[in-house]
Amino acid sequence: MRIRRGHPLWQRLVQGAAGRKYLNCPTEDGCGFRHPSKLQARVTDALRARAKAVITEVSVPLSPRANDRIRIDALVIESVREDGSFIGRFVEVKGCDLAAGVQKRRRFEDRYGVPIRVVYRLRDVDSVYL
Repeated sequence: MRIRRGHPLWQRLVQGAAGRKYLNCPTEDGCGFRHPSKLQARVTDALRARAKAVITEVSVPLSPRANDRIRIDALVIESVREDGSFIGRFVEVKGCDLAAGVQKRRRFEDRYGVPIRVVYRLRDVDSVYL
């Protein structure tokens, strides 16, 4: 089947891919928060079902320079202590893992000593709790 300009599917194909380098589709999760991909929205919903709280889009400085930051997809809070401190994990959702992202995660782990768990598929959510 050939799809030509003017066909109803033509607009869908052209609009869906326009401006999206990795063809991700912005999606809302169950709580109405907008995520840059379907995978991230689904993983966030799965994490919310298992954790006390999930804080999305956490931005943390990597150095004293102003623009040197990493944006981590989620901070999963597993338990809250009586003094107000908490036990949590950083989770990064990746459909396509690039070298720059790996480098930033290593720099974060070196600076703060806290690992970032990477989830590549929805079924990998269970590995966050191991």
